[in-house]
Amino acid sequence: RSKATLDIIGQLKNTAGQDMAEIRQTVKLAIDDSQQVSRKNIQYTTGFTLPLGKYHLKFVVRENQTGRMGSFETDINLPDLKKLPLKLSSVVLSNQRSPAGKKDADNPLSNGGFTWVPNVAHVFRTDQHMYLLYEVYDPALKPGMKVLTSIEFLQGTTKVFETPLVEATTVNVPGRDAVAFTFDIPLD
Repeated sequence: RSKATLDIIGQLKNTAGQDMAEIRQTVKLAIDDSQQVSRKNIQYTTGFTLPLGKYHLKFVVRENQTGRMGSFETDINLPDLKKLPLKLSSVVLSNQRSPAGKKDADNPLSNGGFTWVPNVAHVFRTDQHMYLLYEVYDPALKPGMKVLTSIEFLQGTTKVFETPLVEATTVNVPGRDAVAFTFDIPLD
């Protein structure tokens, strides 16, 4: 089909069972036949702003032409980063970046003019690039201090690849008081 309509319902509850956030949206898709969507995924992005704590997330998706449904559930733990010695975000793995727009300014998946599209399956081909994005929060960078990072790939206990060391001496995401690091690794 060249068109599809999806109803998306998401609900986030705390450990006491109270609703903390909810989303309801109908998404209309215009699909180019050359995209062969029947064999690929469609990625949906939304966000919630939450306080620290533990939550349960559930999404239900219904395709309106056929009535097919699917669901996804997971537990989420937002820790108190003040208690951790290193305040590090999740590492986002991607094989696709798109140009960032003005609406992406506060999106944590946007950096350097691009928005990273997470590769949730963690499957890559050798003709692709692996893009990595992560942030170090509240690095307390004072004159003379710096944050150093690199990426290391292991096969078992053997190091098979390591990126050059990257250094940051200033906060580059002031809205979150963070230093963002990005890597572009050709997989060939």
